[in-house]
Amino acid sequence: MSTPPHPLPIKQRIGLSRDFVWGVRQRLALERDLSHGIGRVMIKVQTGRKEERMAVITISRQFGAGGITLGERLAERLGYRFVNEEMIKEVAARAKVTPEGVEAFEQSAGSKLVRFLEKIIRLDYLERVLSSSYGYLDEKRYVSVVREIITELYHEGNVVIIGRGGQYILAGKPDAYHLLLVAPREHRVQFIIDKYKVSRDTAERAVERADQRRQTFLSCFGHEDHDNPAYYHMSLNTALITLDKAEELVLKLIGEG
Repeated sequence: MSTPPHPLPIKQRIGLSRDFVWGVRQRLALERDLSHGIGRVMIKVQTGRKEERMAVITISRQFGAGGITLGERLAERLGYRFVNEEMIKEVAARAKVTPEGVEAFEQSAGSKLVRFLEKIIRLDYLERVLSSSYGYLDEKRYVSVVREIITELYHEGNVVIIGRGGQYILAGKPDAYHLLLVAPREHRVQFIIDKYKVSRDTAERAVERADQRRQTFLSCFGHEDHDNPAYYHMSLNTALITLDKAEELVLKLIGEG
């Protein structure tokens, strides 16, 4: 007749039970998060028993300073979602207008005709007439939709957001880091020539138009001094540092370098 195995001391059995229960609870919590559709970018990373939240990076940039290029590099390096052009489609869907309409709005910061009509017609009536068949997008509506989208992206986390006032919308939010990329005009013109293989005249006109549009567009968010370093965690002059160096500096800023 075999001798039954010697049971574990009571203290060890209690310790194992506690660890087992804790592990089950963590798994159930994770499954619950996944079942609610937030597992893609909102899973809380467990380091032992300490929770960590991933960062959100917004990039405001002068045209030709390399903001989109740096954003793409950071997103790839960190495994983050990169949001730029897809924002246009999302704004269009929520405002019930075409993506082309959103692009035109962003370039002109609103229709002169609509702003004129708002002065002589009650806004609520104008909204009902226009939105009934074509949708309606003015500065107030645009800012409201963009604020809604960027706030949702912030709560998802793990995202690099290019432009569209993210530095204002997420100002003061924990784990949201705001970058500004600037460079002298000549450097930006040369960057456009090298990157897009266009003539100097084309690059100069593109930079001039983009600077004017950026100034007008960001005014929709109620700010004027858009390149004030006080709005940002880090301001980078890409004429003085390479994009490689800029990338490393940002990674150190968010604790990933």
